Amino acid sequence: MRLVLVAILLLASVGCTDGRLGTDVPTGTLIPPEAFRFAEIVPEEERGGWRAVCIHARAGQTLKTPNMWDVDSEIVCMIEVGLPISNEDRGYISLRQAQEFSALVANEAAYSVLLNHRGITASICRDIILRMDRDLRAAVAGARVNQCGTTKYRLPVPVVRWP
Repeated sequence: MRLVLVAILLLASVGCTDGRLGTDVPTGTLIPPEAFRFAEIVPEEERGGWRAVCIHARAGQTLKTPNMWDVDSEIVCMIEVGLPISNEDRGYISLRQAQEFSALVANEAAYSVLLNHRGITASICRDIILRMDRDLRAAVAGARVNQCGTTKYRLPVPVVRWP
């Protein structure tokens, strides 16, 4: 059960952009690097460039009411992942590298946060985003993980629905 929750919540936080450029990604136990369908938001010529993607991670659960009825609930955690296209530490960061860094950090963050919780709430989504932000910044200088829609760009950030 926890493994399924990890898979569903990998990229999580609450509240993203208006759903433009939304695409569906096949489900799986862990979020794959290919789910991070980054768009170049700032061209590389401008301060090294920037890539971003917004992931809508859906998580379903069944809750018991005081009357002992089962109620199905779905929470959509949304997280914006942004990475520089190049930086001083790593030089050029390929799209594949950005995807792999993001997937690794997302899977580890979701697992570590969900390991200590039962059920999924907005606060757990926030905990995952904070852990992802910390770990992705450690892996790639200048990277950021936020709630979707927090950062305002001139170009739209692609939205990926997962699973």
